Amino acid sequence: LSMLRQELQKHNSSPITQHDVDDHRILIDNLKKKSSDCTSRIASLESEIKNLSEKMSTLRNFIESGDLSTLKSKLTSQNKLERSISDLKHALDREETLYAQQKKSLKILDEVPCGDEFPTCKFIKDAHDVKKIFLSQEKKVSSVTKSLSEARSSFDSIKDDSINEKINKLEKAIDLLSKVELEISKKETEVVRLKTNCDANTSALVEAQKKLKILEEGQGYIVEDLSSRNGVFLNGVRVQRAPLPSQGILRLGRSSISWAPPELANQIV
Repeated sequence: LSMLRQELQKHNSSPITQHDVDDHRILIDNLKKKSSDCTSRIASLESEIKNLSEKMSTLRNFIESGDLSTLKSKLTSQNKLERSISDLKHALDREETLYAQQKKSLKILDEVPCGDEFPTCKFIKDAHDVKKIFLSQEKKVSSVTKSLSEARSSFDSIKDDSINEKINKLEKAIDLLSKVELEISKKETEVVRLKTNCDANTSALVEAQKKLKILEEGQGYIVEDLSSRNGVFLNGVRVQRAPLPSQGILRLGRSSISWAPPELANQIV
């Protein structure tokens, strides 16, 4: 309205020129292009968001079906069994070494001619001491061997050579999901910003294409109502299209504008 008011105040002294009209058309064309570019960019972003959302859904399904916590728990059990097997192997080696030493000591009783008759002999005494624990050691070797066999059997039942690969894939998927969610958030924020800008641009375009047009006609102007909601009133009379007198009052909805030749000009009603 301020622009319209200024033009009306110049009525009969400085009419709108063709250059003014051309400039206004350029303004409208620029606003239309901005609106088109803005709309296209929003459509492009929304399409990207849709694709990213589908990717996000696929990643979530993959992660849920992979059950990372279960795989990690299984890997922990697998590693624990491997350590247990290693410990049992070392234990068996120790027990078997001790068993072999004890067995060697017992051979002394078979080699000496006096047999059991001279218990005070150092070698025979040691052999007798070993004989007392030999059977116990034999049972210990057998027990450790059995435990090692059971551990190996348990390990074979849960062993999964691809478990580390599965965990790595799931962890990468989780990392990628986080990045996709962040990208969607950024694009959604940009869409909100663009829509705000588009709304402002649309308002500017509507303002530039006002249903009320003041057109240059010869040395004067005409006012034309292009289906406005509240109508256009010139000096209190509703008009569809009418020439502007040298002075008067123009009412558009709740706003009124007055104008007059420079020597009689005054302000808005």
